[in-house]
This record gives sequence, structure tokens and C-alpha cells, in this order.
Amino acid sequence: MTLQADHRFSTSGIDWGTASAGSGCPRGEGDGIWAFWGSDPDSPETSSALEKYTVGDTVNLSFNGVEQGSCLINLNVIEGGSTLCVSDDIEVPCSLDLRFTKAGADAGRKNP
Repeated sequence: MTLQADHRFSTSGIDWGTASAGSGCPRGEGDGIWAFWGSDPDSPETSSALEKYTVGDTVNLSFNGVEQGSCLINLNVIEGGSTLCVSDDIEVPCSLDLRFTKAGADAGRKNP
């Protein structure tokens, strides 16, 4: 899985259709837009995933070509930010047995 700064993402090697209860989830490769979950200050009793939110502990994946609401995949920050666990239930942060850890140029880099 690759999450990009411009809010695009791509995945490969994950059969989201099998991993998730969502019948509309893609099988195999997928791509789309990600956003943090948050609450609007004018309506704090509701939450949604919007690109305007710049920080958060939960990231929602919205797959291209998938009807809204037919596939819910969230990534939840755990273990002090080093791991993202996957959920297909907004009420259960790590409902699926999938975990991602950071990889790439700065993976494992220690702060001075």
C-alpha cells in the first residue's frame, strides 16, 4: 500500500473483497483517494472523512470505481504511530487481521 501526500493511494496484493465484509470492495489491485476522519466544528456529533482534515488517527480509503458505502476500509494508527491496523467497521478500530508498517526511504530512521 502506498499513501501519497496528495491524498491518492494505491494497493496491490490485497484481496479487499475477501478481507472485508463490504461486498463492493476491490479484489486485487486498487487505487483511490484517502482522507482523515474528523468532526466538523459546526456539527461535532457527526464525523466524516474529508480532505480538508490534515491530521487524525483514522484514515478512510475511498476506492476508485466503487460505489460509495459498498466498501468501508479504514486504517487506524496504533503502536505510537508505527503501525496502521485495518478495519471495515468504524466502531471497531482493528476489526480485520491486517497491519501495515512504514516502509521506504525514511523507514527505520531515528530522530537525532
